Amino acid sequence: MVTIEIRQGREKSIEQHHPWVFSGSIIRENGEGPFAEVMTKGGEKLGWGIYSRNSQLRVRLLEFKAYTLGAERIVAERLREALLLRRNAFPPDTDAFRLVNAEGDFLPGVTVDAYGETLVVTTTVAGWEPVKEELLLAHLRKQWPVRHYLEKNKNDARAMEGLPQEDRWIGPVPSMPLTIRENGYKFLINVLEGQKTGFFLDQRPNRAYLKTLVSGAEVLNMFSYTGAFSVYAHKGGARISTNVDSSSAALEMSMENHAANGIGRDQAIHIREDGFEYLRHLVKKGARFDAIILDPPALCKQKVHVDQAARAYKDLNMQAFKLLRPGGVLLTCSCSAHITPVLFQQILFAAAMDAHAYARILRKAGADLDHPVSIYCPESEYLKTIFCWVS
Repeated sequence: MVTIEIRQGREKSIEQHHPWVFSGSIIRENGEGPFAEVMTKGGEKLGWGIYSRNSQLRVRLLEFKAYTLGAERIVAERLREALLLRRNAFPPDTDAFRLVNAEGDFLPGVTVDAYGETLVVTTTVAGWEPVKEELLLAHLRKQWPVRHYLEKNKNDARAMEGLPQEDRWIGPVPSMPLTIRENGYKFLINVLEGQKTGFFLDQRPNRAYLKTLVSGAEVLNMFSYTGAFSVYAHKGGARISTNVDSSSAALEMSMENHAANGIGRDQAIHIREDGFEYLRHLVKKGARFDAIILDPPALCKQKVHVDQAARAYKDLNMQAFKLLRPGGVLLTCSCSAHITPVLFQQILFAAAMDAHAYARILRKAGADLDHPVSIYCPESEYLKTIFCWVS
């Protein structure tokens, strides 16, 4: 167990159950191990958690008291609570959802996504590496038994921690792509090659709401990935969709997803282009749409890039406002944690002003209940989604 002593005055956030301890608040640290116990200069034990010696975010707390019950019992209880929340939450026609959502389930550095008979486990903190087999995977297999388990190790967060990048199957390996169901619709996903773990589970409720707004619409789906938003749009009565992405592999999967749901190729057009450049091209040629979906990848992965990202988000939304017909709907999203909900709405306001668009907000939303947010760690609420009606 590593022991960490923090500076006077830095204990307040821990006393309010915020789970992050940064290196700048530490006076001294001693010892080895995957876990660290945090204390004041006077020796008061404030909590313990998963440790990362080479990260600026040095400790992510699991408990806010002295280490007494042991890591195995705490991890097992946290998993049990997380799985209980999901066990009866989704109808039989949905078999894809997040089982464990890191800080939101009080297991920082751990995400688990369920895709039918496959669980995809990702750990992004160095301390989990030597203990994840006995503490995480063993209890997952016991509490949520499925046929296939994948350690998804290839991602930027693990690379920053200096952790191995090779994905690892535990047990039998399924053939790719997997077929999942969401609200009765079929989607093909590749958990090895796709973004995140192969599918944007967090957008499930926003796809469902979009479906109610697009009857008869001509839809533009930017950064379309594997086409889930436009599949829902067609099921809501959309007349035609244009799906734009820079990845040919994603577009091929999108075409298969539309076909799997009975949507013809003449209804769902697919174009491989850079999203920023293609929006400007559409504006120049005077194109118009009844609904536009803007769900770009995270444009701000570090706090120092907020201003740059804000300009990029503004440009995207300004072009989209110019492309909408009167009575059109804009669904715009940011998955950048450093772009706050207040800032995102301010960006949208500035974009509407510069586009001379009259817009009103129909709905502001985030993810579904399988992506809970710790009330003590609001920074973990990353997804912002705004539906606008433009006249």
